[in-house]
Amino acid sequence: YSNAVSVTIIEAPTNLSLTTNNSGSNNTFVAGTNIEIEASSDQNGLTYNFSVGATNFKTITPAGATASFTASGSDLDILTGQGVLKVEASSSAGLCLKDEEIPFTIFNFSSGSIAGDQSKCSNQTPNPLISASLATTDISSVTLAYVWQTATNATFTANLLTTPVTSSNYVFSSSIATTTFFRRKVTASLSGVSSFSYSNAVSVTIIEAPTNLSL
Repeated sequence: YSNAVSVTIIEAPTNLSLTTNNSGSNNTFVAGTNIEIEASSDQNGLTYNFSVGATNFKTITPAGATASFTASGSDLDILTGQGVLKVEASSSAGLCLKDEEIPFTIFNFSSGSIAGDQSKCSNQTPNPLISASLATTDISSVTLAYVWQTATNATFTANLLTTPVTSSNYVFSSSIATTTFFRRKVTASLSGVSSFSYSNAVSVTIIEAPTNLSL
């Protein structure tokens, strides 16, 4: 007889899953928020390679059946915009590969800015507060919604009020009684995920009009 050779059978991974901590749908996140990624199978000791396109950015070999991590640092240079996240699970010998893919969207937005600082007499209607720049986003399907807020101090901690005005500009219908600060709040929403940010603040300083004038 010749020498003997063996064929070693390694169980192929099954039931591979890839999930995130997305609070909405379609693995959508606002840039800068916490992104947790988890891959698991029914076998211990597999090697999990995470990639986007041709870029492999994370490799984990857990003792158990689950590989998880919080995206940070250079991970976030890869996980940006819209793409497909892929995990490939393999045995210690690099055999018996199985992969899983999920789409992701990570969007950014800016609040824009407003202008219109002014001083008015208490019996005058202030000039409109205008949009110096509109809110913007890097993903066209993101919805941007405005609402204006007022307060009687610059830090918006005194007499904070959310007005019914939802346009990019704020137009006064009458005079106002006291010096008031204004800011525009923008809420960005996509796939059940939303976040908000504020513009700069502007002030309308009210000067008391003369009363009981006699000649």
